[in-house]
Formats: sequence, C-alpha cells, structure tokens
Amino acid sequence: MLCCPDDPWCVKAEITKVRHCLLFEVTEEEWRADGFTSREELLEGMRHFYPHLTWESAVTVIYWDNVQGKLIDDLAELR
Repeated sequence: MLCCPDDPWCVKAEITKVRHCLLFEVTEEEWRADGFTSREELLEGMRHFYPHLTWESAVTVIYWDNVQGKLIDDLAELR
C-alpha cells in the first residue's frame, strides 16, 4: 500500500523493483518517471521532504505497477 502521511489517500500497488543507491546515481529515466525535469529539480524537490539531502545521500528507488484504488478511480473519471 502506498499512502501519504499529509493527505488522506492511499492506493494498492505491486512493488516490482527496489534499488538502493546514492542520489547522484539515480538515472535520468528514474527522475523523469517521478516527474522531475532536471537533476537539480530532483535535488530541490526531494529537499522539500529531506532538507539535509545531498548528492551523496543514500536513497531507495522503488518501482511499482498495477496501481489500484479510489485515487486511481477518481483520476480516471476526471480524464
């Protein structure tokens, strides 16, 4: 289950891959898939949640598929 501690939502998803690396090792494909448009935007965006994050910080990249739940159903209706 993926959820947000700040907003009342959650969805069910199948975790397909987990990769541990340093922030500077996150690939362009990975940061683009998360909605970032540049490496610098990745760092600044992640610092919103992790203020002391640096390029040398350990991170976990999580891949998922088959997302289901009300949030997804609502998004489908909006489209």
